[in-house]
Amino acid sequence: MGNSTGIRPVGAVLLVTATLSVTATLSACSGQSTTGSEAASRTPGQAAASPGSPGSPVPPKPSGTYTSPSLETATATAGLTTLKPVPIGSPATITPGVRVTVRGFRTLKVTAAVPGETSGPAVAFVVEVRNGSTAPVNLDGIAVTASYGAATPATPVSSAPNSPLTGRLVAGSTAQGSYAFRVPAKDAGSVKVQVSADSATAVAVFHR
Repeated sequence: MGNSTGIRPVGAVLLVTATLSVTATLSACSGQSTTGSEAASRTPGQAAASPGSPGSPVPPKPSGTYTSPSLETATATAGLTTLKPVPIGSPATITPGVRVTVRGFRTLKVTAAVPGETSGPAVAFVVEVRNGSTAPVNLDGIAVTASYGAATPATPVSSAPNSPLTGRLVAGSTAQGSYAFRVPAKDAGSVKVQVSADSATAVAVFHR
């Protein structure tokens, strides 16, 4: 009997071990159940917190669809309008109070004056600017171009009779400048002249 008091019964050891095992299993299942409940309780769009983060939800993306501005919107913003073509000899207003007219249209042959130019058939005309506004007009900002056929750009000529507008045009005054462009003789009848300015609100178009 004295020897048996220091020996733990085998059945008791097995019972304690089984009890600890069951307790650990229940704890693990309880943790998994809690985690699953938390995941299920999240509202749509709420992301789970990453390890080490405070765990605050990610804000939802703003609603609505972005639409890039169209070409029409950009043109309206620039405030520049291409006017309906008018016959050569008729006036057109490119900005309030400022009218331009193309006169003296003719065909001719020009001689190259600088490297890169070519000699041959061309057209020439006069651009007249009438300043009916109350402010001076910067004639150096007047832009004159020409095209022919299916909108083919005509090459400007620097030799005579080219003498473009320059300087400042005071209110109530008129100024003229001469322009020449290389155009094939057979296309002279389809020439269109475009006139605008750096301060203009419109592009004037003249045709034969």
